[in-house]
Amino acid sequence: QECELNLIKAQNYESLEFSQPDSSGFPGDLIGVDFTSAPMFASEDLIWTISDPAIAEIEHIGFTGVNVLLKSVGVATLSVTAPSDISASCTVTVKGRETIAFGETKEFTLNYYLDTEEFLFTPTESGRYIVATPYGGPSCGLYEGTEPSSDNIVSSKSWSSDEYSGLAFTAEAGKTYLLSFTSWKDRVIESSVTIMAAATYETLYFKEDYIGRVGEVNGLNVYGTPDNASEAITWTSSNPEVATISGTDDYGYLELVGPGTAIITATAASGASASCKVTAKEVIDLNPGDTADVTIEPGNYAYFTFTPAESGRYIFYTPNDAWLGFTAQENQHYAPVYGNS
Repeated sequence: QECELNLIKAQNYESLEFSQPDSSGFPGDLIGVDFTSAPMFASEDLIWTISDPAIAEIEHIGFTGVNVLLKSVGVATLSVTAPSDISASCTVTVKGRETIAFGETKEFTLNYYLDTEEFLFTPTESGRYIVATPYGGPSCGLYEGTEPSSDNIVSSKSWSSDEYSGLAFTAEAGKTYLLSFTSWKDRVIESSVTIMAAATYETLYFKEDYIGRVGEVNGLNVYGTPDNASEAITWTSSNPEVATISGTDDYGYLELVGPGTAIITATAASGASASCKVTAKEVIDLNPGDTADVTIEPGNYAYFTFTPAESGRYIFYTPNDAWLGFTAQENQHYAPVYGNS
């Protein structure tokens, strides 16, 4: 590889500016604070200071910014100064985590991209709870304890109603849970959070029966009323040789293991239940010149598989002149589906 290298004398800074006037987080966070400078070929030894090391301290200095360790609640000023007397400052805010009680609503504001707000919830009773925010609100992370970590993420499921969206989860009395809201938008977001009790299901229902092919793995949703219901659900199959199902909430993991039919039943802890019929169709293996005789009831499908030994153009057709032409590659698997609508 050929390239051109140049050596020039570095210039003094004419301007320094932080990417945003305020950076914030919570005690224990390590945040990155970026800055821009001009002109392009400026380079001087910069002096970094922070007004109150008890609140935050500089951990690492890079080419375009620094990492700052947040230590205690308060506000400090981060400054950078060049020997040419050009300088810039920004505010570093270390926020405290507010507590939120069951039934309480807390309003909050996220001011910039990746800004966060966190709340601590300690239930007095064990049960199923919902963290609810108005539609269009920021995303929520849910953790056991007082610090966010990939090791203490709480199992939860998405939940929504006509006005709110959020997470439903099971909490133990006396344990503390951290609710962490993050903005993924480069603008101010005003939102709120409410801790609700999840209702028990009055009814469960499936929207339709399920038809698929043997070997298929898919999700199966059961729906319920009222809107704020969320509880543990047990899934069962009447014929595990045809279909198996597993799951602990309104989303079941369905696998079709053999041809035939099975009745899948979802039962809530409170007793509400619903069933749907699952049909697993055998997959028919085709080779060029083969004819497959199949009977397809209205609303059903026939499933095929085709693995050509040679690349080329092939046609999949039926006696009623319905056909599909396609180019197939050698030893690639294709799965045509024919339906009776």
